[in-house]
Amino acid sequence: MCSTEKICLIGASMGGAVVLMFALKYPEYDVFVIST
Repeated sequence: MCSTEKICLIGASMGGAVVLMFALKYPEYDVFVIST
């Protein structure tokens, strides 16, 4: 679990942004991103 709420929010937003950018840049891998 996250130690503090701020760190947890930053980590979640960073992770979401990376996944979103990857999905937009490589649409052929959308199924792979969704399955993980």
